[in-house]
This record gives sequence, structure tokens and C-alpha cells, in this order.
Amino acid sequence: SMRQLLVVLLVVLGTSVAAAPAAAAEDPRFEGSVQTPYLQPGAEQTVTVSLENDAEDVDDRVKTATAVEVTAKEGSTPIEVRSGPIRVGTLADGQPADVPIRVRVPTDAPGGSYQLPLDVVYEYEGDERERTTVDATVEIPRRPIFDVETAAVDLHPRETGTVTLAVTNAGSK
Repeated sequence: SMRQLLVVLLVVLGTSVAAAPAAAAEDPRFEGSVQTPYLQPGAEQTVTVSLENDAEDVDDRVKTATAVEVTAKEGSTPIEVRSGPIRVGTLADGQPADVPIRVRVPTDAPGGSYQLPLDVVYEYEGDERERTTVDATVEIPRRPIFDVETAAVDLHPRETGTVTLAVTNAGSK
């Protein structure tokens, strides 16, 4: 009869929905991006890193990270980090936070792209503190950098004469 068919359909529908469980939230996972990655040689400046707690797969969710703290490191870059630990607080799934990092770029820093390592310490689900490293990509402009190789000086104080310099361009432009 029609009533029996309806009951069978409901049972079939009910089981197929139950067979696909909701994906459990994954552990926190951080990504760092830099909107304005260009650093000025010979200057102290702030680079703003956008730190996001986000799953690798767009369909997945991550657990909320709490007590998030970021410390930038110099790593294998010529950049000097001038800021200490920066408290970010709580980062929910897909939530970004701006992390301002003070850096100094030496005048003779070679031009190119560098990975600034960020040490991220956090908690989730009231657990002990976890630690991970996230890289933020920054750029130092490629430009001429002059090195004085040799200086031939055959003068005594207060004498006038010629000084010969050998100058090379050690830069990338």
C-alpha cells in the first residue's frame, strides 16, 4: 500500500543521512601572509603579518586556538627582529589577526625573497601549550650595492694627492 512505501522511504532516507557524519574539527593550523611584504634597506620598520587559524582543505574546520602568542625570529635572513612576543589572543576557525613585527633591515642586506619564521605558541581545548612555526614571506628590493675592495693611499696627514679605490657592485642590480 501507499502507507508502507512511505515508511520504507523514510527509513532509507534516515539511514543515508546518518551514514555521513559531520566532519570533526581539526587541530588548529596557522598560515601567515604579508599584504605589503616590501622592506626598506637601512631602516627600522613594521611589517604586518596576517596570521590565520585555518584548515588546509576549504571544507574542513579547525578548533579555536586560545592564548595565541607570536614571536618573530631572524632565521637565515639578514633581517634583525626588534619586537618580542606579541599576544594575539583567541583565533577561531578562519579568523585572521594582524601581527605587527618591528624589523631592521641592514643597508647592505642582499635583495630577494626571505622567509621570516614566526614561533606560534597556543592552546586549544584547555590543553597544554602547543608550538608551531609559520613562515611569513618578505621582500628586500634588488638593487646595486657597492663594495670598496681596495684603497691605495700613499699620503701623510695634511698632504694633497690621489687616492685610488676599486669599487665593485655586489648587489643584484
